[in-house]
Amino acid sequence: MVRTAGLDTDQPNEPGEGSGRRPDDVMLRIPDVMAVTGLGASTIWKVIGEEGSDFPRPVRLGKRAVGIWRSELLAWLESRPRL
Repeated sequence: MVRTAGLDTDQPNEPGEGSGRRPDDVMLRIPDVMAVTGLGASTIWKVIGEEGSDFPRPVRLGKRAVGIWRSELLAWLESRPRL
């Protein structure tokens, strides 16, 4: 468990030893996720909330802030069917 900004989380919010993440992986905030996916904020939250969704889980960064790991988002995009 990692303690960040006074909050306890089960996911590490910084890449490092034991996290399985590359050191150059970054956390994307929702506006960045919107730019990468082309989805609106409400659609992103809808997909996150759907049962059985494979969309990357958000990580709490603070009281009113969340982020999504870029590597997880790119992997999700790659798994989507091409049109």
